[in-house]
Amino acid sequence: VAVAHPDLRTRLYAGFACMCTHGRLRNDDANCIGLCDLEDVRDTAGRLVGGYVEASAAGTKTGKSKDKLSTFLPVVVPMVGLTGADWASSFLGARRTAGLEPMKGAFSALVDDEAEQAVLLLPKRNGSSFDHGAKATSEEVAGAVVDILQQAGCGDDELVNIRSRSMKSTWLTAVGKHGESPMVRHLLGYHIVRGESSMLNYNRDNLSEPMERLEAVRDKVKLGSFVPDSKRGMRKPDVLVSLQQQFEIKFGCDFKGFMHKLDAACVVQL
Repeated sequence: VAVAHPDLRTRLYAGFACMCTHGRLRNDDANCIGLCDLEDVRDTAGRLVGGYVEASAAGTKTGKSKDKLSTFLPVVVPMVGLTGADWASSFLGARRTAGLEPMKGAFSALVDDEAEQAVLLLPKRNGSSFDHGAKATSEEVAGAVVDILQQAGCGDDELVNIRSRSMKSTWLTAVGKHGESPMVRHLLGYHIVRGESSMLNYNRDNLSEPMERLEAVRDKVKLGSFVPDSKRGMRKPDVLVSLQQQFEIKFGCDFKGFMHKLDAACVVQL
């Protein structure tokens, strides 16, 4: 939806949801982004095969001290999700088309003292336009996500517990169920362990191992060898059904066919 949907507002909300979900970010955290760069990896045909959104965030919800509120923390977001679609480039492109304030890259900080000031990734909607002085509320984003999923064919019973905070917890919960260490989960969630704030503040590469663990879990989910939403004894099945196959069983088509179905149906109405 974030990549191919014809409705601009729908792409914006879907892209923002991808940013929060893959980036393990709350709605408010994502709207505290200062610098943002895409470090994509592509094959010889130009297809996305890897890479990250490298960003910096200040004033995260989990950081209330003066030091944490004034220090930019590194945010690392995998560009490759479960479908392989290039959601990040599409989301930033949709922001430009919508006339939203452009994101500044790390190079900007070298020549512009104000480059690190936070930019609203998704401003609050005001009728048919956006209020550039206010961030989208958690209720607005959650409502948009639920609307997209409803029109995509998800039943009410599958949406009853969908909240904006579900985006941050999705992958953190999955890596926990997979058995990853508390330190890996702390770093992936940008939760600073007392006395070790420099691990994130001063070295983005301290996220390298946690990101490798996250991507390993993601790949197992795609393969079907790890199913985090299943009961404890069924999370690592003997018979593998890939995510693509699970999708086709549920919706009766592959990802591309699904997008054709959504073209006319899935338009956010708030």
